[in-house]
Amino acid sequence: SYHSYIQSAGVRQGSNHGIQGFSADIMKLAMAEVEDQLVMLEREYWIVAVPLLSIHDELLIECEEDDGELLQAVLGETMENVLFDRQTGKSLCRVPIKSDGKLMARWIK
Repeated sequence: SYHSYIQSAGVRQGSNHGIQGFSADIMKLAMAEVEDQLVMLEREYWIVAVPLLSIHDELLIECEEDDGELLQAVLGETMENVLFDRQTGKSLCRVPIKSDGKLMARWIK
């Protein structure tokens, strides 16, 4: 009936709300860690990378072509380990976080 449809829609929205909020919090933490890594890469390796955009759960970062693979590896590891607690040596999340980086010659496609 109509009332059960409304009730089940509310349950779905309530479940989804917590997940989306948690993923947004993870992304905020990841963005702060990525910024730290970009500063480190510039200081230690003279790699200049400029964050251009964040779209939902994606980051768009511009760099020289020669630096792309190193940047992709470092930032991928950074994002996957954003919830890793260095004191306990364990992740704060039971579900593994996966990062999927791509290198592209231009970002408008």
